[in-house]
Amino acid sequence: MGIQNDVQKLEPGDKVTLFEIDATAFGGDLLRFHPHAQSEPIIWQGQPYSPWPVSVSGFSRSGETKQATPSLSVSNLDGTISAMCAALDDLVGARVLRHCTLAKYLDAANFPNGNPTADPNEEMPVELWFIEQKTADTGDEVTFELSSPLAFGGRQLPNSA
Repeated sequence: MGIQNDVQKLEPGDKVTLFEIDATAFGGDLLRFHPHAQSEPIIWQGQPYSPWPVSVSGFSRSGETKQATPSLSVSNLDGTISAMCAALDDLVGARVLRHCTLAKYLDAANFPNGNPTADPNEEMPVELWFIEQKTADTGDEVTFELSSPLAFGGRQLPNSA
């Protein structure tokens, strides 16, 4: 059946959102995390995503000239995010991936008795964003403005008008 059909149902099942911040291109770490109430890591495509308080807003895709600039606020557990920002130019240019799937497709390792419907290929198209700038650091939480690959660093497609 597949996730494309499932999401059109009245009750598609529990949505699972997973994030990656990838700063490996400039010597940083790859962080994988999820914002769900579950206190254990969620395993997706064989990779653990740790529980980590996160809030997001403004995620959308549009054919409009102005691209969305979502906001990603990440808890600064143990000062991890602030330390990465201090060492790596506020993480500007780090890739942010957002994975969305349904709980029924999660790896069997997440369930005590396995998962007969586990399927690592069943996810919505992965969203790629870049950290454009750090907009706040309260000590407890760090907030970033994200941009699409087309708009990162102020780049835009050529205007044909």
